[in-house]
Amino acid sequence: SKAEVMLIIILFHDSGYRCFIETVNDELKNISQVEHSIHRYFDRFIINLL
Repeated sequence: SKAEVMLIIILFHDSGYRCFIETVNDELKNISQVEHSIHRYFDRFIINLL
């Protein structure tokens, strides 16, 4: 509906809300990077065992 679209637009342009979204996004990127590093370390560990 129009009200929902307007609410989304207002929330998206609110600097506090955008800051919150950016913080969550940064945390997800950090978690992804850690998981990627662990995966690479595990792969190297297995290769070294062989």
